[in-house]
Amino acid sequence: MSDQHSAALEQYDATNPAVLTEIYDPNTNIVTWKRALDNTIHEVAKAIVREEPNFQTRIIGSVKGVSQSLFENLPDVDDREDLIADTVVLVDMFSELFELDRVGLRMSVLTKAMCPKFHVDRVPCRLVTTYTGAGTEWLTNADVSRSAEKGIAQIPGSTIQETYFGEVTLLKGEAWDGNEGRGIVHRSPSADADSARLVLTLDFA
Repeated sequence: MSDQHSAALEQYDATNPAVLTEIYDPNTNIVTWKRALDNTIHEVAKAIVREEPNFQTRIIGSVKGVSQSLFENLPDVDDREDLIADTVVLVDMFSELFELDRVGLRMSVLTKAMCPKFHVDRVPCRLVTTYTGAGTEWLTNADVSRSAEKGIAQIPGSTIQETYFGEVTLLKGEAWDGNEGRGIVHRSPSADADSARLVLTLDFA
């Protein structure tokens, strides 16, 4: 499904970035801007993975502060300013969408699944995008068993949904007002040295 709302899946996805505002729909847990990543930015991400396989940075700041910190911390690969510019745009969009003065940014090269088990985040909302490598895996509410005793589990035989590199996804968490017990269930995909990922996440500071 694309460019329309599915109540059954409790998601929105579209090729227009304005779709991100649909995260405010109380029945929606996940929104994906299905953009095609610029090839130069993708090549920059792959170069970072090759040259600094242990790269990671965490930043808390405004749009201007994030830009400066990325120039200071990102590996000095060709055309990295294109990746920085794209990240700053996403920080600006996230800040505007949620009226934030500062955001918490994490950018990391991952050679293994950071969160391999299906889980929910104890945050209001998180932005995730993968600049290279596999995207995020997630489950619809209909495909999840939530048990106080056994925790969160995928219903056997159900389908795992996934996002793709370049796409920008908002994941509504347990701390969103009125969403306790309904946070989007997701996990990191498998990864190794041959399928490393460069992942960006944005959180409320």
